[in-house]
Amino acid sequence: MYKYAPRGFVFSKLKLDLDLEFININDCFFYYEQDLDFRIKKSRDGQFILLIGTFLDIRNTTSSIDKSMDALFESLKSNKMHEELDFYSGRYVIIYYEEGKIKALSDATSMKSIYYNDNFNIVSSHFSYFKKIDESITLSALEKYRLTKCKRGYKYGYPGFYTPYKGYRILPPNFEINITDKNIQRFFPREGLLQDLDVNEIVADIYLYMSNQIKSLINMNKKLYSSLTAGVDSRYTLTVTKDFEEIQHFTYFYDGNKIHLSDVNWSKIISKILKLNYFVLDVDGEFNYSSVDYKNYSLNLRNNSVYGTHAHRISFAYSQKFGSNSVLIRSNLYEIGRQFFSDRLKNINFDRNSAIDLAKTFTYLYDKNLLGSILVQDVFLEYSKTLVNNAIYNYDPIDLFYWEHRMGIWHSLVVSETDPAAETIVLCNARKILNLFLSVTPEDRQGAVLFKHAIQQYLPELKNLPINKILDDVYDSFDVVLKISEDYIDVSIYEAEDSDDHEYAFYVYLNNKKIDTKWYSKANSLRYKMTQPGVYAVRGFIKKQDNVIVAKTSNAARYLGSIKNLDINELNSSNLVEGRNDIRTSNYIFNTFYKKGTSSKLTVLLNGAVGDRKKVILPVFQRYSWASEIEDHVLNINDPTLELDKNLRLGWYLGSKKFPLLPEIREVILQVAKSLNISIGDIVIYGSSGGGFAALNIAAYMGNNIKSVAINPQIQIKDYIATSTVNLFYEVSGFEYSDYHTSIIDVIRSKENDFKGLIYQNEKDVHHYTKHFTPLLEALNIGTNNFIHSNIKYIIFNDPRGHVGESKNMFSELIATVRRQ
Repeated sequence: MYKYAPRGFVFSKLKLDLDLEFININDCFFYYEQDLDFRIKKSRDGQFILLIGTFLDIRNTTSSIDKSMDALFESLKSNKMHEELDFYSGRYVIIYYEEGKIKALSDATSMKSIYYNDNFNIVSSHFSYFKKIDESITLSALEKYRLTKCKRGYKYGYPGFYTPYKGYRILPPNFEINITDKNIQRFFPREGLLQDLDVNEIVADIYLYMSNQIKSLINMNKKLYSSLTAGVDSRYTLTVTKDFEEIQHFTYFYDGNKIHLSDVNWSKIISKILKLNYFVLDVDGEFNYSSVDYKNYSLNLRNNSVYGTHAHRISFAYSQKFGSNSVLIRSNLYEIGRQFFSDRLKNINFDRNSAIDLAKTFTYLYDKNLLGSILVQDVFLEYSKTLVNNAIYNYDPIDLFYWEHRMGIWHSLVVSETDPAAETIVLCNARKILNLFLSVTPEDRQGAVLFKHAIQQYLPELKNLPINKILDDVYDSFDVVLKISEDYIDVSIYEAEDSDDHEYAFYVYLNNKKIDTKWYSKANSLRYKMTQPGVYAVRGFIKKQDNVIVAKTSNAARYLGSIKNLDINELNSSNLVEGRNDIRTSNYIFNTFYKKGTSSKLTVLLNGAVGDRKKVILPVFQRYSWASEIEDHVLNINDPTLELDKNLRLGWYLGSKKFPLLPEIREVILQVAKSLNISIGDIVIYGSSGGGFAALNIAAYMGNNIKSVAINPQIQIKDYIATSTVNLFYEVSGFEYSDYHTSIIDVIRSKENDFKGLIYQNEKDVHHYTKHFTPLLEALNIGTNNFIHSNIKYIIFNDPRGHVGESKNMFSELIATVRRQ
C-alpha cells in the first residue's frame, strides 16, 4: 500500500520531514512509497542509476530487470544511455549520476511524471509531496489569469509545462533535469528522422515490439486489462492483445453517452469474433457515487495524486473492479503517430523556424480563445525556443508539440488519476516505436495508414467492421467471417446480441459467381468443401422475428487446389501438374505453384516478406495471379527458410548455414526447366524486396547467362529496415553478417558477366534507395566508366507511395526487357 500517492517517490539533496521509507544515494535522499518498484545500480566511483517504475525492453522478453539495468549501466559508462533508452517502454523515471551531476528523466512520453521547483534541489512523482515540504506555496500567474480573466479551464494540462502553483513545473518528455542546478536540457532528438518509410516495412517490427511488452508483463505475473472501443487506436492495440488469453478486455460506459454505448456494441461483436475474455463495465450502474467510500476516494485523489478532475468516477470503478498487481493497457498515445493538427493548420501560415511564430501557433492549437493572452504566448515561447536553430533536426515542431505537450502533460495527468486502481501501460510508449510512427509519409500519417494496415494484417477477421462509426441499432449490426481449413471453408455469423429467434442462410461464391445456397435454419455457421481452385466468399443472411432480413458478405479467401507430391529425381513433364506441386530435395520440401505456358521460356516468381505468421498460412505464392499476363511457363516457389521459425517473415531463400538453400533451389529450377525442355538462358528469376534480393542471389549462383528482375531489392540483409526480422533470421539460420551470400555486393563482384540482372528501383522508397540501391551503385561504380558489371542494368521510377511493387502491366514489360539484355 501507499501512504500519500500510489507508487510515488521524492528524490532530494536535503533530508526531508516525510513519513516515508528512504535510502541514501551519493549524499542524497530517496523517499519512496511501499508499493513502488525500483532498482539501483552503483559503481565504486560514485556513478549510479536509479530506475523507478515499470521498465520493459521492447526487443525481447527474456531480459530481466536486472539484465536491463546492467545494459543501461554499461551504456551510461560508454555515453550511450539515451540511445539505449530508445528501446524501452513502460512507465518509469531514471535518476542517474554522471560527471559530477545528478540528472533525472522520464519515459518516452513522461507517463511517470517528474515535478520540480525553481528553488529546491528536489524532484518528485507527484506535486502533493511538495505541499508537505513547502508551506509557502502560492498560485502561479497562469492560475491567477485563469481564475480572474480567462474564467475557463485550461485544456490538456497547463500551458508550457507549468502547474497551478508558482515556481512548480512538470518535466516534459525528451528533456532531463540536472537536480543540482535545476538546468533543463533537451536530449532528444539526437539525429535526423528517417522519412517516407513504407508502412509494409515497419508494421511487423512494431507488432513484435508491442508483443514483447505483453509477454514481459505476463512473465511478471501482472493482471492485465485492456480497454476496447470502436476507435482506430484501440483496434491497433487489439492487433497485439487479442493473441493473449491472459488479458481481460473491457469497455466502459456512463451517463448514457451515445459514443460509449456504440463502443460497447461494436466491442461485443469484436469480442465474439475473436473469442476474447471480455466484460462491460457499467460505471454508473455498478457503483454508488454518493457513498462515503467514493467521496473519500475522490478527495484522496485530489489531495495526493492529481490537481485536477478528469474522470474520478472511472478511476473509482477501476479500483473496485481490478485486483492488486493490475496493469491497464490504454491506447491514447497512438495519436502522436497521426497528424492530429493538420486540418487546423491548413490555412495558417507560420515560420517553423521562428520561436515567436511557433509560440503563437502553439497557443492557437492549445486553445484559440487564448490567442490574445501575452502571458500564455510567453509561456509557450519558452518551450518553442528549444525547437529552433536545428535543435530538432528534421522533426516537425508541430509533431513534437503534440508529443511533448498534449501527450506529455495532459495524458500524464489523466493517467495519474487511475493510479490507485492500476499501473498504466501504452504499448507504443518507446521512442523507437514513436520514431517509426513519425517516419511514414505525411499523407499516410494523416490517413492513419500504418494503423489501418496493421489492423488489416493482424485482424483480418474484422475486415468488414468499420472504425469509429456510431452503431445505433445493435441488431442491425453483425459480421460474416470466413476461414479456410485445408479443403474446407468455415463461415460464422457473429451478432452483438444473441437471439434464439433469428434464422440464418448462406450464398457461396466462387470467383464472384454464386455456386451454392444453404437455406434458412437455426445454424449460424457453415462448413463447405471446396472442389475447385479460385476465390471463395460467402454472403450471410439473418432473418429476424419480424421477417426483416439483413445481409453481409464475408471476407474472400483463395483456394489453390489439391497438392501433387514429387521427388526431385522423379520430376518430368508428365507428372508436373498445373497448380500445386510439392517438390522434395535432400533437405527441403519446395512448395510450388505451376502455370503452364505457351512459350519455351520459364519465369520463376519468388516471395518477399509475408504477413503476420500467426495469421498467414504457408505456403505463400505472391503474384501468382499475374502468371496469365505472360506466355511463359511460370513457377512460384515458396521459401522453405520460413519453416526455421514460426515467427520468421522473411528468409531471403537462403535456408540455414548447415543446409544452404541455394544448391537445392538451383536443382529445383533446373529440373523443372529440363522437364519442360527449356534452356537455362531462357529462365528469368523474378522477385520484389526480399524476393528481389533472392532473385539476384540465385541468378548469380546459377550463372550461365540466367536472368533476374529485382524490384526495390534489399542489397545487404543486415541493412533491412525490419531489424527484428534480421536478428531472428541470423539467430535461427546460423548465418553471420560476413557470410558471402548475405550481401549482393559481394556476390556481384565475384560473378562479373556470369548472369544478367535488372533492378527496378523507386526513388521514393527512401530506405531502399538510400540504404541499399545507392550503396550498390557506389560499390560497383555503376553509372561510371569504371562500372565493373556491364550486365547489371537498372531503371529508376517515381511512385510517392514508397516501398511498393510494380504494376501488373509493368510486370510483363520488365521480363521482356531483361530477356533483351
